[in-house]
Amino acid sequence: MARVDLFFISFLFVFALVVAVWIGVTSVTSDNRLDTETASLIEGDFTITYGGVSFQSPLPVKINASGGDVIVVSKKLDKSSIDGNSIIFYTVQSWVDIFIDDVCMLSSDRGRKTPFHLSAASAWQFIRLPDDFDGKILRIEIEPVFDKSARSLPAVYTGTKASFLYMILKKGLLSLFVDVFILTIGIVLSFAGMFVKDKILRRRFIRLGIFGLTVSLWCVFEAKSLQLFSGNSPVMLYLLYSCFFLLPVTGLYFFQSFPCFSRDSVLTFLFRLSCINFIIIQFLQIFGIFHFTDMIITIHILVPVIFVEIVRSYHKFYKMEKNKEERYIYRAILVLFLFCCGDVLLFYIDPGADVGRSSKLGMLFFFIALGIIVTNQINDLKINAVRQRIYEELAYTDVMTGLGNRAAFEKRLNEYKKNPWAEETMILVADMNYLKHINDNFGHAAGDKALKAISKCLQTAFAPDCFCYRVGGDEFCVIGRNIGKENFECKLRNFHGLLAEEEKNVSQPLSVACGYQILGSTDIMECLKQADELMYADKLKKRGSCRDNPSFERL
Repeated sequence: MARVDLFFISFLFVFALVVAVWIGVTSVTSDNRLDTETASLIEGDFTITYGGVSFQSPLPVKINASGGDVIVVSKKLDKSSIDGNSIIFYTVQSWVDIFIDDVCMLSSDRGRKTPFHLSAASAWQFIRLPDDFDGKILRIEIEPVFDKSARSLPAVYTGTKASFLYMILKKGLLSLFVDVFILTIGIVLSFAGMFVKDKILRRRFIRLGIFGLTVSLWCVFEAKSLQLFSGNSPVMLYLLYSCFFLLPVTGLYFFQSFPCFSRDSVLTFLFRLSCINFIIIQFLQIFGIFHFTDMIITIHILVPVIFVEIVRSYHKFYKMEKNKEERYIYRAILVLFLFCCGDVLLFYIDPGADVGRSSKLGMLFFFIALGIIVTNQINDLKINAVRQRIYEELAYTDVMTGLGNRAAFEKRLNEYKKNPWAEETMILVADMNYLKHINDNFGHAAGDKALKAISKCLQTAFAPDCFCYRVGGDEFCVIGRNIGKENFECKLRNFHGLLAEEEKNVSQPLSVACGYQILGSTDIMECLKQADELMYADKLKKRGSCRDNPSFERL
């Protein structure tokens, strides 16, 4: 039935999708999107000058400048080729000044005050053109801080501020989706891990959440669309590099939650080395010895070394113990490494290229795989918990009567011995009379039926306020915690009344001898002994009265 329902719901979704496509293809309607304004590329040649070299070329273009060179890009503005009232372009770690006929429209923030020296950040450069820009000269002076950021010149767009906003959002939509997805996974896993009872799985959840948060924050600070929400470039630049240098630290911290990696002393050393590397890089940047960008190579060296050791550690562990979970995480790490290698190679082969997309895609696949692994672990944990509960019920439940068995009774006594209860506690010892005679005269099935009837009455009268146990063949015990003497005696009278009613439904008489005692300052074993003595006194009393009871003539 469930499969039929799933098929029917799937059919409804497919039907709605087909109808939506049909409407979209055949309908003729006006376009009411919000992004009706579009940003367009400024076409035509720009004059480019740097290091004594001058040439003309459309943008974007690859060049061979060096860090520290001042690259001058100029063009005569023509109103017919400018679609809006503003221009925008993206620069990578460069100081930028923009002029219109020698009038400064945008000046680099070289004089900013920061606690320690930080290079220029990657950012969108935006100016609003004056109303009389037609025929004037646009001059852009770009001073890249590093050689890598001096190997290409960006495209220059024209349009309105609204069109630029939509353009930036569209360009970063996929990246933003990946960032939000990984960030959500990190937050959810970190939060959920706090409520997982299994210690190993809880540690793994929390570590995966920390790794996910580090990855997502790095992706967010690296995204070009972040400038829409914050303009504090020094803070964004510092957090970007800090998260990047923390990636091997938090990654190894998570990987070590798996047995095949936690036993590896080399991976432990690499984890500590990654931590030391992060601290050293921070001090080198703070004291102005090296820039963060100069130290990226340390991560490019660490990551392959970590991967090689993970491969070695996994195969060494796999020979000793084949574990499906470890195999899946290993494959996920392999996929992630291959994607990251693509970005590292592009970083050195094409210094002007926009790197990071391959790593983000690898991170997306990695966390999807981990999500599947974690889901399977949660399901296994639930199944194991159910099994544990069933096994515990079987281990501590008397199969025939459904009451707690001798093992459950002993467990309760041990709990009291370790941590005595402060509440007033009553202990009842009960013993069925004439079970042997019933078995001999009516058969063991009749005796079992009588035991079940007594257990039912005991459970009905005393539960759920008291714990009821069958501690022997015809022996029972009731422990009433945090229950007064009057209330307990009322329950005992109710029990005898239920026995009298139940006797009408069975072919044998039901007789139970009882003795109870208050557990005070005396030892619980002494209290049980006193209750047992009272029970035997009641048994002798009832045997004498039963000889005159017509219902016992059959015995």
